[in-house]
Amino acid sequence: MNVKTLANIGLSKELALIYSALIEKGPMSARKISIETVINRSLVYKILSQLEDLGLTSALEHNEKIAKFTAQSPNNLEKLVKRKKEQVSVAEHALEKA
Repeated sequence: MNVKTLANIGLSKELALIYSALIEKGPMSARKISIETVINRSLVYKILSQLEDLGLTSALEHNEKIAKFTAQSPNNLEKLVKRKKEQVSVAEHALEKA
């Protein structure tokens, strides 16, 4: 998935890079994500948490010591955009009242 498109949707550069890498490469460990995206591994964990809060990634169930993360369906981007639209609508309504 194109990083520029993801940024236009409202994801930060780092969120877009990691989500795009997971879509293109499939499930990866944080270390591998760090290598693929050239983002510090400790920051990768923080970004993965943010992506999970947005419904765009999740940790895989596993019996290994190393966690792997996967991208959720790009259809969840549509849900994200709808939530943002609703937030803008609420903000506009609040402004009109003020």
